[in-house]
Amino acid sequence: MVRFFLLLLCLISIGNAHPHTFIDVYLEISKNELKIKWFFDEMTSGALIEDFDLNHNKSFDDKETALFKNEVFNPLQKFSFFTNLKVAKKKIIFSPKNLQLSQVGNTFVIEFCVDLKPYEHQKKSIGFWDDSFLCALSLEAAHIHSTLHYTLKVVDNAYYYGYLLELP
Repeated sequence: MVRFFLLLLCLISIGNAHPHTFIDVYLEISKNELKIKWFFDEMTSGALIEDFDLNHNKSFDDKETALFKNEVFNPLQKFSFFTNLKVAKKKIIFSPKNLQLSQVGNTFVIEFCVDLKPYEHQKKSIGFWDDSFLCALSLEAAHIHSTLHYTLKVVDNAYYYGYLLELP
């Protein structure tokens, strides 16, 4: 009976999973680089600005950016930075470059780059999602600027939604 109750409790908690952070994704794509910008929802933005704009000047200096990188951004590596890169159907582990933080109005914005040069002449797919469903990512075709042809597909899994960008 106890096992049944625990199983039921687990199923209920899984069924009630929902995102706590909402991120609008903007992309700039060239043959050598993928530039990603995340615009956070109002609630998350307020908390991140409060925690990391230490001098409250509406910009982020090197010290504030380093603190954010160590405390928030680097731990996202275990989630592939919500950016699932595959080349020739093989998962690629990457290190984001040029992390920049900014504040646009009351919105917290992160920008970083992924080097695509080593995969220049190979077929690539890039998925944007959080399979833990704590963050919901939104990517619209209007938010993609590219010099390359691409296909954008919606990924509808049982517990999370995402987007798959396919590049030649």
